[in-house]
Amino acid sequence: MIFIYIIEVTFVYFFGEDHSKQSNQFEKIKGRIKIKFFDFDNEFDNQQITEYVIGQLSAFGFSEYSNISYGLNIKYLKVNVNSYSDIVKLSSINGIKSIDLFQEYSFIDNGLKKTGSSYNQLQHYEKTDTQIGIIDTGISQSNQLLQNAIIAKESFVPTAYQNNTHATFIASTIQYGNELNGIKESNPKEFKLVDIAAIPNSDSSTGPTDTIGEDELMEIIETIVKKYSYKTKIWNLSIGIENQICDGNISDFGAFLDYIQAKYNVQFFIPSGNYSNYKSRTWPPSQNNEYDRIISPADSIIGLTVGSLALYDSKTSIVKKDQPSPFSRKGPGTGYTVKPELVDYGGNISHSDSISSLGMKGMDINGNITEGIGTSYSTPRVVRKFATIYDEMIEKDLLLSKAMWIGYTN
Repeated sequence: MIFIYIIEVTFVYFFGEDHSKQSNQFEKIKGRIKIKFFDFDNEFDNQQITEYVIGQLSAFGFSEYSNISYGLNIKYLKVNVNSYSDIVKLSSINGIKSIDLFQEYSFIDNGLKKTGSSYNQLQHYEKTDTQIGIIDTGISQSNQLLQNAIIAKESFVPTAYQNNTHATFIASTIQYGNELNGIKESNPKEFKLVDIAAIPNSDSSTGPTDTIGEDELMEIIETIVKKYSYKTKIWNLSIGIENQICDGNISDFGAFLDYIQAKYNVQFFIPSGNYSNYKSRTWPPSQNNEYDRIISPADSIIGLTVGSLALYDSKTSIVKKDQPSPFSRKGPGTGYTVKPELVDYGGNISHSDSISSLGMKGMDINGNITEGIGTSYSTPRVVRKFATIYDEMIEKDLLLSKAMWIGYTN
């Protein structure tokens, strides 16, 4: 999974409280922030407060701002600030409900382990017309077996800042995951891929690093889905915000994905997230807590959220085969919705933190077999099965495919 490490702060009026502690933490803030207004559930009142706040921004000297909205439920102002004192000024404006930092996304290598062997396609795969979109780090051009399946490729990340490891593993799992992991499959299919490089590298050992803001990623997703949705209905989005645990209220990103899916009639598949304190997650769990709840954007209502099971085990593994992976996050989702809806194999880990012979096998950027763990890698396995059902339909129907897949697994 692509982990997102962020600092998020929400100010709801200060009422004269001491800002010294907050200013120490946020004194280096400079750039875009997100401002939300109170919702009075009345169009006239909401318009009045919006106009008032914008007037106050001008009075305080904030000239760089823009109004962002996606549908009826996602509305905020994007404002440029230069210091923490700017945030204190903004917090004094009546009508502002919260002031948040934008989340920053980047790719962090999950520690894939090479097995030392290369992969040559052995089976006959039926080529299909069904397309799968992968919004990730970009599939490696050095992996010719995967490149042959790509029908469209777009990049929003300069070449120097790309690290194709994550997306390449995901694409190989979609196409050849069963064969690579010794799982029998009747009538295997090879799907067409739409490769979108949107997430930059953050591993300094592999090259220059960078991040992409939440607002920029939203713009990319809508641009891409709008462009390809007439044909590409199935999308793999293996990202998760590590410290945005579902608390009963849907996250901005989860709500955004719901808006995109409803508007363009597409289906997103999202990992439930990886729980870092996995050693406490034996099976059955020895303790019950709320810290391993799903993370944003897995709280998307329309999106299908995917958890992980262990395919392999050993004497030292934390869980046994077919038990929930120790790192796989759990529901419920927003409003106690059932999350994750689906699970598939995403790997296991030993008590000594080793994934050797316990991880899921996939391909690296050069076509060699590697192994890794995470709900990022169980998600494309579900994508493949869903796409297989969808491909068999004479009249394509995402909702029916969704019902058939969930109904079959239950």
